[in-house]
Amino acid sequence: MRVGFDFRAMQIGHQFRGIGQVVREGCRHLAASLPDEDRFVLFTDPAGPAVEGVLDQVGASDRVAATVDLATPRWGRAQRLKGGLSAGQSRTIAEACDVFVQFDSALGVPPEPATVVVVYDQIPVLLGDRYPLAYRPTYRAARQAGLGLRLSAQRALGREAYERGVVDALRKAGRVLAISEHTARTTAELARSRGVTGVGDKIEVAHLGHDPEALRAGDLDVLEQARMEGEGLDRHPFLFFMGGVDERRRIDLLITAFNDLRARGRDLKLVFAGYDFQGLHTIFTESARRAIEESSYAEDIHLLGFVSPTERAWLYRRAEAFVFPTEHEGFGLPVVEAVATGCTVVTFDTTSISELGGPNRYLCEGTWPALAEAIATVLDRPEDQKRADAEAGARWAEGFTWDAFGAALARGVTDLGGGGRRR
Repeated sequence: MRVGFDFRAMQIGHQFRGIGQVVREGCRHLAASLPDEDRFVLFTDPAGPAVEGVLDQVGASDRVAATVDLATPRWGRAQRLKGGLSAGQSRTIAEACDVFVQFDSALGVPPEPATVVVVYDQIPVLLGDRYPLAYRPTYRAARQAGLGLRLSAQRALGREAYERGVVDALRKAGRVLAISEHTARTTAELARSRGVTGVGDKIEVAHLGHDPEALRAGDLDVLEQARMEGEGLDRHPFLFFMGGVDERRRIDLLITAFNDLRARGRDLKLVFAGYDFQGLHTIFTESARRAIEESSYAEDIHLLGFVSPTERAWLYRRAEAFVFPTEHEGFGLPVVEAVATGCTVVTFDTTSISELGGPNRYLCEGTWPALAEAIATVLDRPEDQKRADAEAGARWAEGFTWDAFGAALARGVTDLGGGGRRR
């Protein structure tokens, strides 16, 4: 059997996001689960960056039978408005593999062969009218936000293209893996709003997992140790955030809560890590950037940018709390990762975060006073309670593994592949 992957997902920025991790772990587990004679076919855009190294990272490069060009047609924008792939792209996929895996439904699904689609959330449309500058608003919401006629029309067309692409993928999919109950529900609702029924029967919830080895405590190298010592993080208590800086991540509320805690005499630093936090110049969300610039305690707000797995594990274990002020998540992998290391999490009680019930997580309303109060509660716990919470949380996080997600993906591929015909 030949299993095709749309690796264009790794050529458009997802390699730096959660989807990239899903692609890597999905490939790794399929390589370990499928019979040795099964082979992979990678569909890529020749104009994009090379992706073969991804397979090397997960030990699956020897499974690749072919890398097939899936270039966007010259009239590709018009095709995206219709939703999905062009007829030529669909034929290319059908001729090259027995079952297809689409990690990004917006990239399209062919009528044949049978396809497993992984869905994460519908944040671009669910939050489009709330944050019209960042996501995909309706025309009316864009105009109300002060966008010009042309830009409002472009945003509305983008929303239409996104919805059409996702719904078309759901209609054609043989199996849909949703990363949370919340995502499964909103996915089925989006399909129904477009007149597509029966999607709920195709959906299986497959929670994401964490990699215990990547989070295992290890020694920092000389340069990493120097960086942490230079920031004073080896000797000062700090709060930690890691992730993107898009509008739903309310960095402004976190900084306001931090300012309040400092004003009340709490000796704390605030640490941000992630690709978007290389410096103020890479923080594209105005509210977050302005909050940092205007903080009276800006000298104790540290922007680390990208951190290595060893640094990430070190930060989780040293932090007083991992604070994740997010208004909407498809799953919430950083929450599981933090708790797995024994780090207490403070986060908003919303969307999929609410269904990730477990110890060592403190949920609050989505306001800065509630956030500050929850952090204060975490800081004031007796030491024996902190230890008990950490131990209970780490045991809870063991239930979220990439093995479980990979098993669901492998079942979908095997069921739809029906044994396969190409060798």
